[in-house]
Amino acid sequence: MIAIGGFIQGDEQLSFGFGDFALAYETGPWRASLGMFGVVGRLHETYADISYLAGQTRITVGFPRPAYDTVAISPFTKIMPQLSLETIGISRSRATYGTMYQSDFLPYGAVVDGQAGGARYGLSLHGVPDWDVTIAGLGLAFATDRIRIEIGLEAVDQEGAIDWNAKAQITKEVGDFTFGTGIYMASANTQPDVLEGFASYAVTDQWKITGILRSARDEDVTHVIGVGHAVTQSVSVDLGVAATGTDDLAVETALRYSF
Repeated sequence: MIAIGGFIQGDEQLSFGFGDFALAYETGPWRASLGMFGVVGRLHETYADISYLAGQTRITVGFPRPAYDTVAISPFTKIMPQLSLETIGISRSRATYGTMYQSDFLPYGAVVDGQAGGARYGLSLHGVPDWDVTIAGLGLAFATDRIRIEIGLEAVDQEGAIDWNAKAQITKEVGDFTFGTGIYMASANTQPDVLEGFASYAVTDQWKITGILRSARDEDVTHVIGVGHAVTQSVSVDLGVAATGTDDLAVETALRYSF
């Protein structure tokens, strides 16, 4: 997905280009891919890797997306991508958070992922030589009868100690409604524990409304509401509004293209 949009909060006004995608070229079991997550500018992570498919297992090396980032994705990122990057360390890998907020933080590594029965799994290992940081991650996803459970776990060897990131999310579909909750504990990213609740309603085939409550210990609850209109199967126009505990509401609009 790529998007172009605008963000306003108080006196801050800016435009942005956002991407969350991977472009791939495949020949036989081999695949080369290039992708990104984040906005054009400082706050983004770039992926470039080569992989080999052996049966139902894919082995990837280079600068791949961490397994931790493939599961339990906060809907906050989907509704208000620009604003969500300010607290991206809550829900994303130490590799992603470090790349966006620390100089010369360039993680490289390997990922093994695939299917096992009704479960999708991913295991990753990244190193960051200039920071002497090693990151081992796990992502699991299970789906049964309109219920989806996703779990992420990450062990980070940094500053002579092992720190942890963990998260879990459960979603359920009931008719045109989708309900979910997620918990994020990102001590390796020095972020507070966060609990999220969210719900979306498909008003029509073209219109959808989503609401999110995000609560962190000793902080104001963040309230988010998003409205999306599907122009075509690939193109949508979205509006997001968030109350973040400040006097000013944050507002984002975006034109998105999904592929």
